[in-house]
Amino acid sequence: MKPWKIVVVFLVAVAGFAISGAYSRFVKQPAVTVAGVEADVDKSGLTFLKALKEALPAEYEKFMAEYVALANEGRSADETAAFSTKSLADIRLRHAASVRKADPALVQSVLQAKTDLLELVKANETPQDCAGWIMADTMTPAMQAKYETYGASVDRFNAAVVRAQGAGERAPVDIGAVTPDDWKTVAAQFVASGGTMAEMQEMAATGSENPRACEMFQKLFQVLADASGDSGQRLRAEFVHLLISK
Repeated sequence: MKPWKIVVVFLVAVAGFAISGAYSRFVKQPAVTVAGVEADVDKSGLTFLKALKEALPAEYEKFMAEYVALANEGRSADETAAFSTKSLADIRLRHAASVRKADPALVQSVLQAKTDLLELVKANETPQDCAGWIMADTMTPAMQAKYETYGASVDRFNAAVVRAQGAGERAPVDIGAVTPDDWKTVAAQFVASGGTMAEMQEMAATGSENPRACEMFQKLFQVLADASGDSGQRLRAEFVHLLISK
């Protein structure tokens, strides 16, 4: 598989980007190797695979072995992208609970990376498309085509997620479970920042696509980032867990 196609495959896998065109399995290409894939991805500047290798090495080795075997069967870029998307999503879900025990600084970095991505989408898309993305975690076809706009930001978010997951498994931090009082505190802070309880209920509603959803979530993310003490740590850990459990 050509190097640029390998890079696109991994952008597809971590971002849900669409990919057009199929790689011809009838063109003889050099065998794909783990070292070759790693070198090509390193050249692209993507950090997710390196983070996965360091944070969850067993998952990384299994994924890469299966990916390389599939690529060497002559499968198309669409097929390898589909495999990668499902496999990497499964890894994230398997270890979702680990973020609750990650170092609070790493949890904060996940929330910051998601905030940065939200601000980028908000600046480049219509309010309706931004709302659809934040509520359903799915990009429109037009957004999926914008590798240059979103690729690096999505990569940073996913790398931050696996780093937190790996840390939560290797060196768990016991911050305790989020409490009803914690949620009451963040709700009060959200209202104090100009939000409303109706907005909070709408953000929690399945299928809701209020064009103001991205503005509301941007405000919520800031409230969570600013929440102090043990309560703030518990809230951020639980919220990040909810974000990556979709």
